[in-house]
Amino acid sequence: MDDFFERPHRRHVKELNLVPVIDMFTTVVFFLLLSTEFMAFTKLTLPPAQVDIITKQPETPPLSPQIFVGDMGNSVKIQLTWGGTQPGELSEKVQNTGDDQMQEQLRQKTLKIVQQFAAKNPKEKSIRLTLLSNTPYQQLISTMDGIRETIPDVVLTSYMEAEAKFRGAAN
Repeated sequence: MDDFFERPHRRHVKELNLVPVIDMFTTVVFFLLLSTEFMAFTKLTLPPAQVDIITKQPETPPLSPQIFVGDMGNSVKIQLTWGGTQPGELSEKVQNTGDDQMQEQLRQKTLKIVQQFAAKNPKEKSIRLTLLSNTPYQQLISTMDGIRETIPDVVLTSYMEAEAKFRGAAN
């Protein structure tokens, strides 16, 4: 009679471990959400292209003023060039002593040539500044200080342009 209340033996079935499966789905969902957000940021809608035909040339070509600053050994050369209908060039040299007085002279001479340019071209509001690769940081600051007293916008350009210009002047 004891066998009557005993449960029959069932096959032993292994339980499926759901924790790794849930971890995998969490990771997959995270990456799917992340990739759809990036796709939304990179979508770019452009308006239809329009073609304008220019029949009239500009009345005055741009001036594109540019200051080159280069350490020539015992002196620092400042050269302002511009284009337009009446291209021109102004230059100054400052004795390279490496002290604060030299930095002030550099600022003053830069201010002088920029003011001469601005007197001839009062509408010009920006100027490009190009330095040689070996120009000390303090010379950059002094030059920019001299420029910004007269012309508010200073744009730094590549040192390769200045090196090509000064190498051409040395040859």
